[in-house]
Amino acid sequence: MALIGGQASKRIRLRSTSVEYFISSNWRAGKRLELKQAVEKALLSRSKFNFCSVSHTRHLGGFALSSRSVGFDLEPAGRSISQYATARFATAEELLDFQNNALAVWVSKEAAFKALRGASQPKTVSAIRLKLRSTRTPNECTVFLFNFYINGYTGLTFAGIGRCEVSNRTIMGFALINP
Repeated sequence: MALIGGQASKRIRLRSTSVEYFISSNWRAGKRLELKQAVEKALLSRSKFNFCSVSHTRHLGGFALSSRSVGFDLEPAGRSISQYATARFATAEELLDFQNNALAVWVSKEAAFKALRGASQPKTVSAIRLKLRSTRTPNECTVFLFNFYINGYTGLTFAGIGRCEVSNRTIMGFALINP
């Protein structure tokens, strides 16, 4: 992870597609102009990336860039989700796959929802179904890797929970649509 003027920047690869993401406390909620300017600057300097997804919390903001449709979501790790709300967007199987972490299900589905654009985007995240591919735990960070399915579209999404390089207070999710 590189720090550039107070922002964290990292490049990851999902299914041989490069995704670059940037996170900073300077772009938290209420700092939309600063975040917009950072996105525009990054897109201008990276001509091969023509897709962008933005997310912000009370304390952090960020965005992801890719050459394919990308979805990105940040949530505070301590955010609680009621059982009623969880029942509206997560299946029992998804909760089992995510070790009963409703927030991780939400982050993965929200990232997938953002990656699905236009007519392919469902009305709600609950229409997206996740199927576990693998779980890894490198350096106190649990990474759940899933395929997602909706209306004939498939893709790959993942959520990182714990000390995942950015903050132990943040859960990140990314999603890419299969070509």
